[in-house]
Amino acid sequence: MKRIAPPLVSFGLCILVITLFLAVSTPSPLDTLGRFFSGTFSSWWYLGNMLNTAVLLIPAAIGSAVALRSGSLNLGGEAQLYAPALV
Repeated sequence: MKRIAPPLVSFGLCILVITLFLAVSTPSPLDTLGRFFSGTFSSWWYLGNMLNTAVLLIPAAIGSAVALRSGSLNLGGEAQLYAPALV
């Protein structure tokens, strides 16, 4: 339970902050939140676009996690993935 509690608390706080932000900034927070989650799956193009971005970001996240677990600090993972595309 000790290993599960901190991520659950972080996730709960994140949902709370998003809910408060939507409640203050939009006239219909539930509709906005619903469109945020259902918009990605509304067509094949949106789903493919999300997967295209995720395929690039997942290795960066894994690399950062491995570096942090080994005691190193890696802040440039995403930039290292996008840099070859610019060359």
